[in-house]
Amino acid sequence: MPHAAKTKYDKALFKSRRRLSEAGCFDILTAEIAEMVMEHGLAEAEEGPAVVMDAGCGEGALLRNIQQRLLAQGQYGSMLGIGVDISKEGITMAAGGNPQMLWCVADLAKCPIADKRIHLLLNILSPSNYAEFHRMLADRGMILKVIPGSKYLQELRDIFYKQTDRAVYSNQRTLDLFQRSFELEEIRPVRYTLVLENQHLEALIHMTPLSWGVSPELVQQVVMRRQFEVTFDYLILLGRKKKN
Repeated sequence: MPHAAKTKYDKALFKSRRRLSEAGCFDILTAEIAEMVMEHGLAEAEEGPAVVMDAGCGEGALLRNIQQRLLAQGQYGSMLGIGVDISKEGITMAAGGNPQMLWCVADLAKCPIADKRIHLLLNILSPSNYAEFHRMLADRGMILKVIPGSKYLQELRDIFYKQTDRAVYSNQRTLDLFQRSFELEEIRPVRYTLVLENQHLEALIHMTPLSWGVSPELVQQVVMRRQFEVTFDYLILLGRKKKN
């Protein structure tokens, strides 16, 4: 097991993300992900359960939610969930709450997973290593990558980065690279707004890298609000491993 990297993805951040997940802030997203997987269908496992891997799983809440939704549909008899993240804090939290799954601290550039073992690879708001993803995916394996949409957390951008380049976000380069790397089957936009109470607003600000480097005074201006409407805007990219 490699040494875990020191990043801003610490225990406090993962606790904040779990708090938002438990409050249902990502339920619309995970429901859409599960629906897309069901509509497109996984490649059948030659033996054993279908293997679902979340590359960049953090504290594991999204992987657990998505796997539960897929199993509830009854189409797949069993599934093995594997979560990989470079953060030891995230993996420790994930393993404590989901002991029935496999959890691993690892760099996505050097995953300790055998070739062609993954039937569904999730990569949600996380960096990618497409060479490793290709190696691990089974033949005709499915990859589902979630990237921010142009209006993702726009209300926070407007406050934190007003009149700067970061006030506007473009995902075009990420989209282009995905299309060159995999057989793209669908792009599905998911956008919804939520009114967050103070405790969940504070968790969101602690979770998002948008707050990194912003002055404490500016962050405090937002945290002090009793309620705040926020836009969650995503693009879900669904692709297949290309045929050799």
